[in-house]
Parts: sequence; C-alpha cells; structure tokens
Amino acid sequence: MKRITGITFAVATGLIVGGCYSSSAATEPTQPPAIEQKQAEAEPKVILDEKFLKSLEKNEINGFPIAIGMKKEEVISLYGKVTKEDFWNGGIYHDFEKLKGGSVLFDGKDRVYGIELAAQHLSEINLGSIIKKVGKPSEQGWSDLREEYVIYYEAADNLVYIYAADEKLPAGKVRNADRIQIINKKMYDEAPRE
Repeated sequence: MKRITGITFAVATGLIVGGCYSSSAATEPTQPPAIEQKQAEAEPKVILDEKFLKSLEKNEINGFPIAIGMKKEEVISLYGKVTKEDFWNGGIYHDFEKLKGGSVLFDGKDRVYGIELAAQHLSEINLGSIIKKVGKPSEQGWSDLREEYVIYYEAADNLVYIYAADEKLPAGKVRNADRIQIINKKMYDEAPRE
C-alpha cells in the first residue's frame, strides 16, 4: 500500500500531535440506547457524497452547519459555550458544550479555519463507500507519522483527512473512519504565529 508523506500531511497531523482532538466519552454519563439513538438522529452530519467536495470548494461543509470562515460568535450560537480551549500553532481550538466529539480551530480573527469531527458526525464511515460516493482521493495509505490509514482530498484551499485507526485488521475486513479533519490551508498559512 502507498504511504502518505509530504507537507500536505504535516498540516493535519500537527493538529493531532498538538492535542487538538479530545474525547469526552470517558467523562460523560452513560445514557440509555434509545436516548443516544434519538440524539444521533437529531445531530447534523457531514454528508460524504458526490456534492461534498463541491460544497467544500465554497467553504461549506455539506450537511453540517459550521462553515470555513464562520465567526466564533456564530459557532457559539449553534453549539453553546466553550468548554475547553487551547492554542496550536497560531490558532485556537475550542470544544463546545453541544458539539460532542468535535473541535473547531479559529484563526487570530476568530474565524473557523479548521474542524475535526468524530465518526458520529459522518453520514458514512466505511472508507470504501466514502471513496465510491466522494470520488478518488488525492492520496490514500498508511501515515508515516502515525499508525493510521488516511484518505486525503483537496477542495480549493481546503484539505480533508479522513482517518481510520483500525489499521491492524485482518485481510477482507471493513476499514471504518474514526474521524475527519478539514483545514483551510490559506487561512492556516495566514494565521499569526506566536
């Protein structure tokens, strides 16, 4: 299999290495399955289909209410107060009280320039199905920096990384995405560095 290397991968990997993604699953109380199912159905999902990349070229995330360039106040109005924030390479990522399994990165002007979402926010998690629906990725394969399989797309200034952590599967098993990252490279490059 092909191994992904180069600068394009370094942008998104830095988010993970820098601690952008956080999981709150260990601290949340367990809910009955019926309640979890209703909440999952009510939450918007990133629709991974043939329109996904075209929408992203316009900085819109197909099916999801957060867009690249959206102001922080708009995200707060959608997802409530900030529960955690941290700095990463000139940007600030935030976790929100109503966005479980997700983090949003803001530039120095409080604009969204990146987002990371857990699989629960995706319309499709099977990598084979995602490729059939979205199209052939720019690159795919094992990450040289992390032991994960990744498929990579580009849409105008936006870079998309879909990760699968279940890398040690026996032959013939289905590989499923566990998260997606979307980064606007132009805004990332323009973000002030501390």
